[in-house]
Formats: sequence, C-alpha cells, structure tokens
Amino acid sequence: MLAAFRLATFSLIGVIALAGGATGESLHATSEASEDAAANTPPTPEWAAPLEEFLAAQLAKHQIPGASVAVVRQGVVLYARGFGYADQELRQPVRPASRFRIASLSKPLTATAVLRLVEAGELNLESKLLDVLQGSAFLPAEGPGRDERLSEVTIRHLLQHRAGWDRGVSGDPMFDSIRIATALGKTPPATLKDTIHSTLSRPLDFAPGERYCYSNFGYCLLGRVIEHTSGMAYGDFVQQRVLAPAGVTDAQLGRTLPRFRAEREVKYYDPGYGPSVFAAERRVAKPYGAWNLEAMDAHGGWIATASDMARYGSAYYGKPDESLLSASSLTATTERPGGAAGYTPQGEPTPNFYGLGWRVIPGGDGEGLRMNHLGSLSGASSLLVCQSDGVSYALLCNSRKSEFTWHFCDAILPELMELMQRTTVPSQAGAASEPTEP
Repeated sequence: MLAAFRLATFSLIGVIALAGGATGESLHATSEASEDAAANTPPTPEWAAPLEEFLAAQLAKHQIPGASVAVVRQGVVLYARGFGYADQELRQPVRPASRFRIASLSKPLTATAVLRLVEAGELNLESKLLDVLQGSAFLPAEGPGRDERLSEVTIRHLLQHRAGWDRGVSGDPMFDSIRIATALGKTPPATLKDTIHSTLSRPLDFAPGERYCYSNFGYCLLGRVIEHTSGMAYGDFVQQRVLAPAGVTDAQLGRTLPRFRAEREVKYYDPGYGPSVFAAERRVAKPYGAWNLEAMDAHGGWIATASDMARYGSAYYGKPDESLLSASSLTATTERPGGAAGYTPQGEPTPNFYGLGWRVIPGGDGEGLRMNHLGSLSGASSLLVCQSDGVSYALLCNSRKSEFTWHFCDAILPELMELMQRTTVPSQAGAASEPTEP
C-alpha cells in the first residue's frame, strides 16, 4: 500500500509541477491515471523500498515526466517499476515494458560487440583503425588535410576515448549535421559517410593515447569497424552477438521523428527548440529533429527497456558458464589506462577511469568493482550500473533537464550508487518473476 501511495503521489506532483498548475478537471484525470497505475503495480519488495522512495522523491523534485527502473542479478529481474507518464498528454503511465532512448548507454553495447570480435580472432585491440577500415567506403582517400597521427589510432584508443578528438576544441561532428552537409553542397542531414570523411580530413586535437576525452565520433567509427570486420549491419551484429546472448529481446535502434516512434516507446520532453536537420528552415522540439538519431547508432542510437539494459549489465558478471565475455575480455575492460587517462600528474591512480566502454570504479575497502555509464540527449537521461557481484540496475527517463541540473541521471548517480551499496539485493533463489504488463 505504501509503495502504491508513493507511486501515485509522484505521478500527481510531477504532472502538476510541469504544467505550472492544474485545473480541477486535469487534477481529476491525473488522479485517475495515478490510481490506475498504482492499482496495477505489484507490491514493492522490502529490500527495494528505500530505492523506490529515493527515486520517487528525486523524480518529483526534478519534475521528470516519466522513468523506468530495474534491478537484475545474474539475468533475473528482481525489481522493475515505472514512474510517471510515458505520454503526459494522453495520460499513459510508464510501465516496466516501456522503451526509452538510452543515449550513450549504447557505447557499452558497442564495446561489447568489439570484444566479441576480438574473442573470435577477427580483430585485435591494438589493430590500427586505418588498417581495419582499409577498403571500406567510410575511409576517405588520403589527402593533404589528413593528420599523419591518424595512422597511430588503435581500436583500444577508440574504446577508451583516447584517439585524439576533443569536442571542446573542434566540436562534435555527430551534432553538426547541417554544417557538414551544407559545406559539401548537400541537403541535410549529413550521411554517416560524409560525417566521417569530413572529420577524418581534419587535424586531430591531440596525439592518440595522450589523454582521455569523451568522443561520440570515436564510437561512430567503432560501429563502422564492427560492420566492416563482421560483414553484418551494426544493429544486426549487436542484436545477434551481444543482446541475444544476454537474454535481451526488446532493444532496437531508434528513429528521430515522432511518426517513427516504436511500439511502447515513450514520448520525450525538453524545453529547447532548434533548426531541424531535415529542414533547416523549420524549428522543432530538440528531441524530434534537432539532431539525427539514425546517424548515432553506435554511440547513442538504441532504445530499450530498463529491465533489458539491467539484464545486459548483469551478464558481465553472470554465472561462470553464462557470462557475456571471457575472463580475459573482462580484465581488458576494467584495466586502467596508462598516462593521463588513468593517473594524476603526480602519478597517483585516479579514483575512477574509462575502460573499454565503461567508467570503472575499482574495488577496495570491502567494496567490489563497479562499472557505470550515463546517457544524455535532449529529452532523455539514463544510467546503467554493473557490479562485480552480478547485480546491475538501470534508470531510463524521458526528460533530462530541471531547474536544478542539466542532466538528471548524472546529478543523482553518486547518491544512488551509495544507496545501492548499502542495499542487500537478494539472490536469484529468492527472486520473484518479472512483473507482467496489466
């Protein structure tokens, strides 16, 4: 009863605050929808009550329209809940089966795909990017603008964001579609091929391996590495070689425009507007055309449920015969990079670092190793945490900003991780089945 009350209270408060007030009629409609959602919500297990209370309070404080959370241990969903609305206007509540844009949670998927190719002997982490893409249409002919240091970029550099691109210096080409297409005399949005050719024809911002700098473009290139090496479309390879072995069945590449909204996909909310990449003279809500999601496949293009993302995360530390990756691949994933990417100027190890597709927090003082990743797009905020005890949890939201922060999941992640460190998540032997859809 208490859990149902909290869920109903969050839904009501969040919608009123976002609307800037409500008439008696809208209050009545909201209350009815909240009561319906609460009535169809299974009882909250005792161990998950503090988590649910924390999330309900944070979502209400930040006025996030809707969210979905799931906790999984070694492939078994122990807890899955929806909060608020998948579509405010239609008063459709978020369900555990609601699908969200996961944004940069796509990067761990891509990194896992690369490691699957390494395990199969089809790729090497020290392979040079230009050698791997030799003969690919995505590799431009060598010209006077190409930086000679590109020949030094390895697959490992790309996975660890150490390849040489700094979006704070030269911008992020994955969000520069109109400029790239216009410069080539073409109609936006820029194709992946044009984006890659344009960027590889410009100088790097630093020497490969010198330091860490988060790069969407680097992961875009990894998507093309996967395609060229495997002979399969990127999305097909990830679904067959990464998601299916992890027991994930409900993830797919998303689409930009509202008319292509997938079944059970939520609606996204952001206060910003910008020129459409599909028609630059038009201004659109940022989640629906200010950038091209189809071009972001390998670094930010997937949609999924929270349960499926947590299930994928838990597969990193599954049962010995069910783990998604080999022991050597897992060691490589969590290995500290050298130099400025893993150490302070004084030579001390940094508290955390970016491994192969994940931010890694080494264990110590009785704590196990943890890996996490955040996702951020206009209208979408997400997080995924993977623990070495086989527990993984995901939170997906259909809004990102509030008056308190520009990125909701980033703002609550430290407190959420601390809470989950104190939480005794039951073993799968005592787990209930995943909640079914009403």
